[in-house]
Amino acid sequence: MVSSPQAIRDEKALHLWFSRIPFVLVSFSGGVDSSLVLYAALASLGPAAVLAVLADSPLHKRRDAAAAEAFCRRRRIPLAVVETRELEIPGVRENPADRCYHCKKEILAAVAACSPVPGAVLVTGTNADDLVRTRPGLRAEAEAGARRPLAELNMGKKRVRALARRLGLETWNLPSESCLSTRIRRGEELTRRKLARVEAAEKLLEQAGFSPCRVRLEGDQAGLEVLPDRVRLLLRLLPDLEGPLLRLGFSRVEASPAGYVPGEAGMGRGA
Repeated sequence: MVSSPQAIRDEKALHLWFSRIPFVLVSFSGGVDSSLVLYAALASLGPAAVLAVLADSPLHKRRDAAAAEAFCRRRRIPLAVVETRELEIPGVRENPADRCYHCKKEILAAVAACSPVPGAVLVTGTNADDLVRTRPGLRAEAEAGARRPLAELNMGKKRVRALARRLGLETWNLPSESCLSTRIRRGEELTRRKLARVEAAEKLLEQAGFSPCRVRLEGDQAGLEVLPDRVRLLLRLLPDLEGPLLRLGFSRVEASPAGYVPGEAGMGRGA
């Protein structure tokens, strides 16, 4: 594969960025952004000066956590897994508009507490494109003193993916994944049961060939969102999928005719 000059420049810039830091604490989710940050930190500093910290959160899919652990295991990257309790926080459980702020604050505090050395620099996978949108979680990052190497180097998602591909990271083309709470209407209480039901329903859709997808929860009703060019297929298969979905505890399931557009808010609730 031929690398673009920009990807080569970005690799050198990341190496220089990390070379100035004695110890890096990476808030790691397993997505392409934090995977690139973690890999670059490791390549620049070596395993003795890097620790990845993965939040074991009820708001994230189990399979994503497993994939993140496998990423570190294959590369022998030091990894700490810390349990977070976002659903015990009123600012998260009640699912308000600034839920992401309280959630990110909890996660970053848990990550920082894992530091094995004083003065470790906490870094996140926030990229330059993230700064353009209104994200309450960015305030939590600023308050925690977290650094954002991708954003600081003006690397948006396209450049992140290009460099991750150049470096041979299997995460380079992973679709963007938001937390499970984004599937539930703002102001509706978050519970483990609701989140688990959404996760199970999306797994069913993915097994049927619909990825990426979203299952939006309204009370006990599920709205199914797949890519626009797959909506017709979903409608044809819905009679076969309806039974398994209803057995998860939904009272009704229906397909959204507009479909799901990655990166856009779904039905006023989240990505």
